[in-house]
Amino acid sequence: MKQGWKVPSRPRARGSRGSARIGLVVAAAVLAIVVPAGAGAAASSHSTPSGVAEAKKLVKAAEKPAIRFVSPGPRFNAAKAKGKKLFYIDYSTSPVVAEWAAVSASQLKRFGVTVVHINGQASTAQFNQAMQEAIAQHAGAIMLMGIDPSSIAQEVAAAKKARIPVLEGSNEQEGFPKYPGVVGAATINGVAVGKTLADWTIAQSNGKAHVAIVTHQGVLGTAQEVGGIQSELKRLCPACTSTVVNLPFTQINTEEQLTETLITNNPKLNFIIPVYDFELAVMNPAVTATHSQGRVQLASFNALPSILQLMAQNTAVKADVGSPNQWFGFSIADQVLRVLSGVKPVSSENNPLRLFVPSNLKGLNLKAESPSWYGNVNFINDYNRLWGKPPK
Repeated sequence: MKQGWKVPSRPRARGSRGSARIGLVVAAAVLAIVVPAGAGAAASSHSTPSGVAEAKKLVKAAEKPAIRFVSPGPRFNAAKAKGKKLFYIDYSTSPVVAEWAAVSASQLKRFGVTVVHINGQASTAQFNQAMQEAIAQHAGAIMLMGIDPSSIAQEVAAAKKARIPVLEGSNEQEGFPKYPGVVGAATINGVAVGKTLADWTIAQSNGKAHVAIVTHQGVLGTAQEVGGIQSELKRLCPACTSTVVNLPFTQINTEEQLTETLITNNPKLNFIIPVYDFELAVMNPAVTATHSQGRVQLASFNALPSILQLMAQNTAVKADVGSPNQWFGFSIADQVLRVLSGVKPVSSENNPLRLFVPSNLKGLNLKAESPSWYGNVNFINDYNRLWGKPPK
């Protein structure tokens, strides 16, 4: 979400008192929210050669496409879900989140499921209202896409009391959720994403990575990706350093200025990794504006077509971990259909990951459907075999 959200228009004002005020505000915010990650706080002065060698080996493997479909669970009769209603509540929206919702809804509708899709607009009040509406309409299930159930604990408890199963989406934590009333999750392994991004920075810098990780606390799943980056840096590169920057979504329109401030304030900084790759479109101009193209490299997660196209243009965008977004839409549908059909949800949908870098973009048609970038796997037929025939 394995995941990004909609970016409001951002102000750009240079050479004026207004610009100076914006710069001062952003700089103050950066100083207030930068927190040492611990990966390099007490680092040795030398990198570990064996760690760099392992990172390079892991990167090489991560660049390869998927080779087969790994079934998430047993076959079942998804036609039993006919006539039931899903409330699908997004934390907010972005191109990738919209694609997940559209693909999953198209498959659910094939099996006679009514989908009520609500954009929560990053508002707890909106999440609560949507939950209340779902309970009042006797939903068959509720999907919380990117929403932490603990932030709406009262409504989740009410859904449990009403015997409405709740699913998490894009929590980036494989396995069954432990939160009461949440029966399963449709997600990508965010820890693995983070580890791959860390491996790439170690390999790319030959063990001399100084990383700023930009996250958005409150969005479900971001902690897993950040934790994966930090733990892998600590394991393989004790000389590397990382800093975590929390940028609330209410301040997302300052991200370009934030990027410029990070680069200016830390002359050793050579990697910036936001948790979602839609942010790279905003960060890339900031790297250019600070004349840092030769020093600062950008990497992230989601592999949006527009971002891979940006990478192919020899910009500061140098790495992007992706999982096929259409495939993930089918994964969401699979978990929902299982629950609505009275079948136990699965612990993992086994969604593949691939690391994209300039070298393995060659030969890919970035205007084609994204699943083709991940290997010759017909996941659509595989899921249809799991579900059986749609109801008439």
